[in-house]
Amino acid sequence: KMSSSGNATPALRSSFIHPIQDRLCLAMCTARQARKMVLVSLKTTWLISGMKHEPKACIHAGFRPSSLSEIFRFSQRLRTKMLNRIGNTTIIICAGQQAEMITNTALALGGFLIMYQQYSVDDVQKLFTPILQQCVGYLEHSCSRGAIEDLSLRDCWLALHYARCAGW
Repeated sequence: KMSSSGNATPALRSSFIHPIQDRLCLAMCTARQARKMVLVSLKTTWLISGMKHEPKACIHAGFRPSSLSEIFRFSQRLRTKMLNRIGNTTIIICAGQQAEMITNTALALGGFLIMYQQYSVDDVQKLFTPILQQCVGYLEHSCSRGAIEDLSLRDCWLALHYARCAGW
């Protein structure tokens, strides 16, 4: 629902934009949808596309977490935006509407908070609790071993936390 001024009402904004930190939000929509739903001033808001869901080559692979290199590139892009932000600029990360894209974006953003801002896994889990029902678990089927493993976002965040503690 839009107000007479053209801005999205607070109820609409809160239904798809989730605050992560002061001036850092996660939106469950594409950047194009965010531009249409909220009057975005490019001087005060920067939109960043979230992680894509790329089907794996093996048809039995299942839904896998983003690779470390994908998480690293996302973190570098976000870190650069945060370092270059001016004044009260808000960064909105647009995760899309597909559960897999939201899940991979939550993984990457949570990984950024763990690796670069020293958040604990419990703190990240609390931040993402309102959107976890929109996420899906990872199911990885190894074509070479025939094994199936279930992984949660928390499992992946724990792995990144252990990597940080090991000095990676």
